[in-house]
Parts: sequence; C-alpha cells; structure tokens
Amino acid sequence: MAHVVPLGQARPVPNWFVGFPAPSPSLLAGLSGAPAPLAALAVDDLHLTVAFLGAVDTDAALRAWSEASGRRIPPFELTFGEPAWLGHPNHPSALALRPLEGVSIVEDVMRRIRHPIQAAAGAPLEDRAPLAHVTIARLPRRASDTERAQAEAWSRSHVWPACRVEVAELALYVGGAATEPGRRYRIDQRMRLG
Repeated sequence: MAHVVPLGQARPVPNWFVGFPAPSPSLLAGLSGAPAPLAALAVDDLHLTVAFLGAVDTDAALRAWSEASGRRIPPFELTFGEPAWLGHPNHPSALALRPLEGVSIVEDVMRRIRHPIQAAAGAPLEDRAPLAHVTIARLPRRASDTERAQAEAWSRSHVWPACRVEVAELALYVGGAATEPGRRYRIDQRMRLG
C-alpha cells in the first residue's frame, strides 16, 4: 500500500550524500554489551561520508554523482578502532569509529573532491575539515541525559577491537523518506574504485 500524504502536507525531501561504502560486520563487533537504547546501524548502512549534499532534488544529486564518478580514486584500506561521539556538541547521538591507520589517505581524498561534488549539486560547501569516520550506532532523539551519559561512559571504558576494512567503492546515497524498513540509507548509484 502506498504512503498517503495528507492534502496540504509536503512530502519530506530526502538527504543525499556521496560516500565510501564500508559494509563490514567487524565494525559492529565491538558493540556487544552496549547499553540500551544505543542501537547499531545495519551493516549495509555503514559508510564514510565524502560529500554531504543535503535535501537537493534528484537531478542535482545526479549532477553531483556525475562529478564524483568521473574521479579516479584507487581502492584503499583503513584500520578502525578509535571511538568518537558526533552530532550536537551538547547532545551527541552518533557513535562512530575513527581510523587508527590510513586516516590521512581518506581525508586527503575527501578534501580534494568534496567541494567540486557539492558545487555540482548546488549544495553548500562545507567549511569544516574532513573527519574520516564510520557511524556504527545511534541514540534515539528521545534518549534521556542519563541514557546518553551511560552510553558515552560505556564507549570510553570499552576495549574496541581494531578492524581492517577495504574501501573499494564510491556511492551516491539517499536517506530519509527514500529508505526501506530497517535501513537508514539506500545506495542510488555506485562504482568500483580504481
């Protein structure tokens, strides 16, 4: 059955971004024993964002993809294992893993290609330095301050296994209204690196 939007109510516009898929179950292995309500992302949602486009239309996203897919980027490997909380500084909601090795490789690629991809979509150009990471779990918006503090304390005291991930693809992702049940994102376009 199709989702019906009440008259006068706009459909949500999905967010688009270009990223490196990192669908490795080993990235989620360290979440064993995580306190509720911290919830792991689906393995197929794991990625490193290269260029966030935001709520652009499909044509703009495809222009960005044309710019991104014209790039020659060799495959590379990263070793993850450093936890980081991301999101609002006072209420971070995303638990990510940062690379222990290979960070300069991916952040250099992100620095070189992010602005041309965003410009092709007419999206705002990010002024923050690239931050290589894979979000592995999220707290719900309704998480209490106590639940948030418990999750943060657990992540700091937890021993995170180092996991090596081969990055071999670049993809155009869409999130929000365009996802399937159990997933946050959908890959709209993809290409092999090399």
